[in-house]
Amino acid sequence: MKRLGSWLWNRILSPGSFLAGAAVFTLAFAVVALAGWREHTTFLSGTAITVQAEYASSVLRGILYLLAYFGAVLIAPILVLGAGIFALLSRRKKAPDSVG
Repeated sequence: MKRLGSWLWNRILSPGSFLAGAAVFTLAFAVVALAGWREHTTFLSGTAITVQAEYASSVLRGILYLLAYFGAVLIAPILVLGAGIFALLSRRKKAPDSVG
């Protein structure tokens, strides 16, 4: 059981998984941006986008857009930098000692 936990932990904390997470956040933002949900963020000022739009669904779309935006702008770059630093540190750790 301890081996399984260690294997799983090493899979989750790897440069590849960090890059995959960054890609998911970026892809989520691309989807909601292409869907045109940016205009639904007007709920922050208390206005609806149109009279016919249902306010609850507009608020939900606005919140999802904001979450995707902050994920792409704040979290994804941190994950990419973390993946680079983690890859460099793991490469340095695995390098054989050359004593001559």
